[in-house]
Amino acid sequence: MFDPTKFTQEFFDLVEKSIIAIKSAIKSLAADFSQRDEYNAYKHGIRIFPSYKSIHFVSVEDMKEQMSWDLSNSVSFTHSTIN
Repeated sequence: MFDPTKFTQEFFDLVEKSIIAIKSAIKSLAADFSQRDEYNAYKHGIRIFPSYKSIHFVSVEDMKEQMSWDLSNSVSFTHSTIN
């Protein structure tokens, strides 16, 4: 794009529309990620649990396992902050 004579006006119009859409998307994502209260509550709450050996998802109706992950060969990191 250093030589504008190689591109049509239609191309530059499309680029301008893309820039507007990208700016809008960045603002929307920033708004979503700035609301972190729920995430922080979960993150800090999970620290009270010891390292997990596995995680299982079960059906509410019959408690039958739907999915599971083996975490026995994983590492957990806990961090505490004094306020």
